[in-house]
Parts: sequence; C-alpha cells; structure tokens
Amino acid sequence: MIKMKFNILILLLIAFYCTSCVHTDSTKPEFDFNTDSMTTEKLKYIMNLKANKIKTLEAEGQIEYETPESGNSGSILLAVNRPDTIYARLRGPFGITGIIMTINRDNFIYYNVQEAIAINGSTTPENISYIMKIELDFNTLINLISGTYNFTENNNTSDYFYKLKSDYYYNSYDSLTARTTRIVIDSNFNITRLSIFDSDGSRLILIEYSYYKYLKGNYFPFEIYFQRTKEREQLWLKYDEIITETGYIKHKIKIPESVRKIYWE
Repeated sequence: MIKMKFNILILLLIAFYCTSCVHTDSTKPEFDFNTDSMTTEKLKYIMNLKANKIKTLEAEGQIEYETPESGNSGSILLAVNRPDTIYARLRGPFGITGIIMTINRDNFIYYNVQEAIAINGSTTPENISYIMKIELDFNTLINLISGTYNFTENNNTSDYFYKLKSDYYYNSYDSLTARTTRIVIDSNFNITRLSIFDSDGSRLILIEYSYYKYLKGNYFPFEIYFQRTKEREQLWLKYDEIITETGYIKHKIKIPESVRKIYWE
C-alpha cells in the first residue's frame, strides 16, 4: 500500500513537471489591448509600438536571391541597430566570406572580399539596389530584416481596416503616388503579408513573413520572402538563430590597404 502511494506520488510529480515545461509561445499575447474596440488608429499605434520595441537584433541564417539576370545563395549574418544601422556579412560555399557591408541612412560601405573592392557611397535607392542586387530603399530594408512596419503620418493617405476571423486586414491608398498598400496582421499583431499595388491594381511588391517565434517579449519571423513582381526579383531569408537586445552592433569592417577603394555620390 505504501509502495502504491509512493508510485502515485511519483507519477503526479512527473505530470506536474511535464506540464510546467510546456511552451505556449505561439499563443502568448505580446500586447494587452481590448481588441473588441479596435480602430484603425489603435491598430497603427500597436504596430508602431511593436516596431519601436525592437532596438537591436542579430540574426544568422540562409539567404537566396533570384533575378532575371542572376541568382545566388549562401549564409548570412545580419545585425540591426534600429532605426538607422545595418551590418551584413555574406558567406558562400565552404564558409568563405564573400561580402561585408554596413548601411545607415546617410552612407554605406560595401566590401567585396573576393574581388578586393571596397565601395563607399551615399545611401540612395540606386546604390542600395546595386549592392543588394534587388531594388530596395533603406526603410523597406530595415523593416524587412526585422519583420516590422512603421506607420507614419501622411496627409495624402486614406486608410481603413476590417477583421476577418482572427486576422486584421489593413488597407491604405496614397493619392500622391496612386498606390495601395494592403497588410494582413495576425491576432498577435504580426505581419504575415504586405502587398503594394499600382494605380492599375497590378502588384508591385509582395512581402511574406512566417514561422514566428516568441523571443524575450517580441515575436520574430524566421522566414521572410520578398518579391518585386514586375521585375521578377525575389529574395528569401531563413533565420536559424535570432539574438535580441544585443545593445549595439559589435561587428566592424576592416578593409586592408591593398584593397581597391571606390567612392560613389
């Protein structure tokens, strides 16, 4: 009888331990808001709050891009110090470093290790397009890496949202550019899809975020897909690891004196 009671006690302890180890990150609420009275302004406020919570992060994983002219893949290390600095290191087969770059809102440094060329220039969409191989502006790039979106005041924009099941569908129209932005946001206020359309209704840009994981108070997408539809440009990012709140970007670019240096306006 004593032995039976002891065995039951052991089973109860094991059951309690296993229950306490179950992770529910996929349903963990990041914000405590009354979503029954959700408005467009409140939705944008929550999304901005979510984006501004992320100050620094470091991610490692795989990158692949494809354009009509070329395509490539490799491993990548990305470090972000929001709102204005990005560091990236790309490696090819056998872990050989191919490209290292830092980008901020004013200028960039692009170091092609294999070709022994370093380019220093202004952060224009044209220059970023060259070094990234896909046309991107700085704001889109930093949002793409971190899986966030910042809503800014724009007098030319009319917007609204509606809720379908557990997802929010945000739509905005910019009368100045005649472009429409559509964003799908899940119940944890994570963006799952962002699309931009021209005045004819043709899609210009598609961004998809998936495999979100909850890390230290924030959700992060571990898979990101970017497409410029008309240009047939595609980019895939698959993170293996994300470290949040690193405090600063610890990585630096050291360019040897023998490297050819080029300066762009």
